[in-house]
Amino acid sequence: MRGTTMATGAGDRYWAGQALPSVFKHTLLDKYVPQFAGMTGSIGRRVVYLDGYAGRGRYTDGTPASAEKILMVAQSQFERVGLAWICYFVEQDPESARALGDVVGEYVAKGVTALAHRGDVQDVLDQVVASAVGCPLFAFLDPCGLGLPFDRMSSLLNGERKKDWPPTEFLLNFSLDAVRRIGGHVTGQRNEATLRRMDDAVGGRWWREHFAGGVNDAAVEAVVAGFSERMSAATGMHLVAVPVRRAPTHKPVYDLCPAPGSVEARN
Repeated sequence: MRGTTMATGAGDRYWAGQALPSVFKHTLLDKYVPQFAGMTGSIGRRVVYLDGYAGRGRYTDGTPASAEKILMVAQSQFERVGLAWICYFVEQDPESARALGDVVGEYVAKGVTALAHRGDVQDVLDQVVASAVGCPLFAFLDPCGLGLPFDRMSSLLNGERKKDWPPTEFLLNFSLDAVRRIGGHVTGQRNEATLRRMDDAVGGRWWREHFAGGVNDAAVEAVVAGFSERMSAATGMHLVAVPVRRAPTHKPVYDLCPAPGSVEARN
């Protein structure tokens, strides 16, 4: 994560091929995002998509990763039904950003409107929101660590974007490994800078009390619940935490938190 954030890039081992958690994420994107775009984009014929931690876009074995999967959908929906996508893909790691740029360039050459940005997702948030005026916006935020600061995340989903139309939805990776690791600083060898980054990510110091007795599953679950409740209250959206494991008997490594539209829109 950059500045007040703490995300780190995924290395060569990760990009060798899909692991079980990635299969789940990609299946969810495959099943949901094209339908979101097709249904909500049918009015203005335009939809905006943001992948804030896009990685390389393609595995070294040639399998499409999340970024290329979305580019394929964008190309297909434009060619079939004239639905125009504006795609933003962001990656900070230099090697991954170069690979991502190559993949995005292939689809730009095929007519897809897409930008690959090397840097922090916060660099492009204002541009993304501006380009989404009057049309649907979907954000996929999948950091290797903590994500956007709470205040920045909630501001993205408030203001004009809080209206019932055009809709704004997102899929968030909330890292349980990061929560466990940083939670250990509360009673162990304290690193105040690290603790403050967690404060920024979850919206305050409230989470620290859950680790007063050490790191345990109950404390991690309480932080997830507290974050979900606070983000839901701040944005009018309803987060649903879905635990994802490397194997069925392992502890969850992160929660996928889809936010399928505003509370007001669903009632």
